[in-house]
Amino acid sequence: MSDLQLPEWLADLSMKVRNKIIRLCDKTVLCIASGTRGPLTENQVVTALEMRRAVVLHDERPGHYWVRGSDSSFLDRIRERGLPGFSARQIDRNEEEWVRLAGIIGDSLGLRNVSGPFQPQTSVEHHPDDPSTSGSAQLQVAENVESGSSGGESTHASTAPPPEERPRKRQRVDHEVSTTNSADKKRKQRKQRRPPLDIIFARLPPELVVRILELCFKDEASCEEHNFILEELASQGGRCLQALEGISSLWTRITSTSPKAHIDMALQLSQQHQLRIEGGPNTSLGDAVNVQDLGRFLRDTDPHRNRWGYVELRFPSAMLRTVKKRFSSPAPNLERLSLSMTDAALPLNVALHEEIGRPLDILGGRSDKLQRVLLKNIPCVWDPSPFTAIIDLALMNGVHLHSNRLIDFLRHSSNLQSIRLLNIKFIGGGPQVLDERIPLPHLRVLVLAELIESVGLDNLFISLDAQNCVHTRLDIRPGGAAMIHPAFQQRVATTVKRVLALGKPSFLLFRSTNGTQGASWRSRDGGDGGRNEEDPSFEFSFRGAGEAFAGFFCDLVRRVRERIGEMGEMGEIVVDVGDTISGTIDEPLGLEDQIIPTLLPSLFAQLNVVEVRAVVVAGFLGLFKHMLGPVESEGWCFRALRTIRLRAIPPLEMTVLPDPSAQCSLDDLIDHIRREHDGIDLKEAKPEDGPAMTIALKGWFGIPTETGLALEKGDVLSGIKIDHTEATLEYVRVQEQGKEGGG
Repeated sequence: MSDLQLPEWLADLSMKVRNKIIRLCDKTVLCIASGTRGPLTENQVVTALEMRRAVVLHDERPGHYWVRGSDSSFLDRIRERGLPGFSARQIDRNEEEWVRLAGIIGDSLGLRNVSGPFQPQTSVEHHPDDPSTSGSAQLQVAENVESGSSGGESTHASTAPPPEERPRKRQRVDHEVSTTNSADKKRKQRKQRRPPLDIIFARLPPELVVRILELCFKDEASCEEHNFILEELASQGGRCLQALEGISSLWTRITSTSPKAHIDMALQLSQQHQLRIEGGPNTSLGDAVNVQDLGRFLRDTDPHRNRWGYVELRFPSAMLRTVKKRFSSPAPNLERLSLSMTDAALPLNVALHEEIGRPLDILGGRSDKLQRVLLKNIPCVWDPSPFTAIIDLALMNGVHLHSNRLIDFLRHSSNLQSIRLLNIKFIGGGPQVLDERIPLPHLRVLVLAELIESVGLDNLFISLDAQNCVHTRLDIRPGGAAMIHPAFQQRVATTVKRVLALGKPSFLLFRSTNGTQGASWRSRDGGDGGRNEEDPSFEFSFRGAGEAFAGFFCDLVRRVRERIGEMGEMGEIVVDVGDTISGTIDEPLGLEDQIIPTLLPSLFAQLNVVEVRAVVVAGFLGLFKHMLGPVESEGWCFRALRTIRLRAIPPLEMTVLPDPSAQCSLDDLIDHIRREHDGIDLKEAKPEDGPAMTIALKGWFGIPTETGLALEKGDVLSGIKIDHTEATLEYVRVQEQGKEGGG
């Protein structure tokens, strides 16, 4: 398909409909599930990518889905974030997969009338004798799906023109439908005459048959995809099956979702090759059946443990004891182990409560080849110290450790490249700051997060000497004590300096949730889709309470920048306060003895803030104005400020209304900025050499009619540029005693 040779059914459609389908194909990605998972839903895509709408089309192959988003940034977002549990890629037009995708989209729009694996996903019916359901209806359905409309909505009744109004259109469409049906018949006839693989392979040398079969598999394919192709080819029988049985390397991927007969055959035909084993519960089955099936799967693969190379097992809590027993014996060639309990958040029965805090013996504590370990949701005590060959360690959600054993492991694991510790628990107290730091010269990824309670990970962070670490993330609570520790500040400065050398801005984020204040300093914006994964990155997040929390955080940022020197002082900063000063939450953040919940402008003094972002309530910008300052005798603290981004909260999303004292219009905010930032009143002419300022609006904002008319003449208002491309501006009438909405 180097020249985009279209399938006959697609080529026979009108150019307008055909081009619409091609554009939809270009906006669609193939998502393949990794391991055993439930069906991918539109809600999962919308939540993961933070989009308005998504379309998910099912493929005939298990675990394969075609996904398209309504937002223009869909492709960038899925490349940047991905979908948890799925591998995603865009299909080129020169791939055979593109033909499959076009067929699935055609079926979902009711544009292809074939029997087979592709089933229509819409309720739009196609009647060759009814012009109201032909070409124009097809095109309307395509337009609806491309814009995010549901495929299940019938649209032809309201959009098709009356037959008597367009007779020529009806003739052309009838001819198009007739041609399409004729092409379908020809294609079915060719399919019936197509010889089976056994006949084709009989004409080829055996070594060529083997090479053809090997090319059907890709190394990056998931185990389920690999085994699906293997089972499909094996079902051909004859020479195809005979050739497959002779390629032992194709039978090394063992999954619990495969039929038992296929598992037994794979274990036998793989001979002495290293095995990749993946097991997990089937979401369509009950717990009892899953426990039985996974137990059988472990029993079947256990005799081959000397050939285990990669094992990934997801299991229900009812199997915890069984899993602990199975993995307590050595597996001398195991290089990668991933164990995850799937229902750890649910109440455990009495028998399982007894397992909490008990030892977890992995491989009898003996393995010279184990390099990558992930333990998740397993509330048992594990000792990593014997496994000094590990280069990638991830312990998450409830795994118990002795701090001295962890320190011993780190001291003897000089080849460690990645360590992730999230929500772990220490037995007998957390780690303390060490007098002699632990050298980890090869460490590139460091993630330490205590999202539930403080366990001393800040002390561990100070005690590590990882000069070559590329990606650092630290999330601790409470963070006040750590932020004022000199050794901690120096450690942060070492990490930040490497990133600021790239000349990119860093980001300060403030949040307030359920009485807990959160603040983070990170090197990447949440919506930065063009970032390079090879570039260094950092994220330091702190959680705490009390009036001084925000002050501690900003003081940490200032002290770190001072330690870095000129590079730190000149580095640009973007401040994002979210909705903390919108007036829609009751929790004050960082302002002492004040009724209005806001952030003191002095917190940002000496910081090179070039952009401020906030979520606000239209007409109640007073809290944001107070943050910009000045307050009493304080001066303007945002000398480098160039951009202000305001996103209005939709009225239906507000649970608490701002206090009336916070009323402030957009005009008032602009007047405040001009007086305090530029030193001039709203009516005065702005000096031509004055600093440029932009206010970007998003969402609904009410503005006086006079202001709206001024914006219609240009995007500059009183010398400040107003970017309202993503905003809805509604004119309101201003009266002496207040404002009232106008049409």
